[in-house]
Amino acid sequence: MAKKQIATFLGPNKGLSVVGNRVYAFSGAIGVDGTEKDLLNFTTGDDLIPCTIQFNYVQAATEDFFYRVYFNNQLVQGYLTTHSTQYTSPDNLIPIIIPPLTSVKLTAQNVDDNNERTQLVSITGKVLDA
Repeated sequence: MAKKQIATFLGPNKGLSVVGNRVYAFSGAIGVDGTEKDLLNFTTGDDLIPCTIQFNYVQAATEDFFYRVYFNNQLVQGYLTTHSTQYTSPDNLIPIIIPPLTSVKLTAQNVDDNNERTQLVSITGKVLDA
């Protein structure tokens, strides 16, 4: 009988955690101003990773934020959250497949002001043999 793998969440960081065939990353709450800021930044291993990315604007404010997903420093996904829709629109889940050996960077930027507002991002998925 295989020994059960146990993982303990130690807190947010910028990397990807792998437990068995599952992956996750949680940036934790990060203050973001008018400069594009990394929320997560890591490189994947040899496997394909179908996953879901979810950015969150976790502070009541009126600024607009732009969220970006980069693979190997190339923009592959992004969207703008405006202050008028942040409380009325559903969560913006981004289903995406991360290729093997890929540098992944997830960023946020306050495009409306230089005020620092709390943002976060999470990734959850499963590793597939490439």
